[in-house]
Amino acid sequence: MAHLTLDAVCTGMVLEADVTNSGGHTLLKAGTELSARHLTLLRAHGIAVVSIGPNVPGNGVAAPPGGPGDCCLAERFRHNDTAHPLIGELIRLCEARQAASTMAAGK
Repeated sequence: MAHLTLDAVCTGMVLEADVTNSGGHTLLKAGTELSARHLTLLRAHGIAVVSIGPNVPGNGVAAPPGGPGDCCLAERFRHNDTAHPLIGELIRLCEARQAASTMAAGK
């Protein structure tokens, strides 16, 4: 089980554990494939970290190059010219932030 911050979570990943709010009410059940709407819901409820199963196809937790955030970055920057120097720098900063978030969540 990997605990990832919402910044490192991509749509299509699958929850390994139920997500509950501060009152103990279940927001999303284990096995839910996350959509953009789910991520918005989790942020609205102040959820910062979720459990993502490493052995679920498409989760990307054990994915090779770049780790779990690569799919999110590709999706976020799909309408941009990634060859542009400023966009390239922004992507580099996002990758560094995702790596720091993932390491902080793993502690």
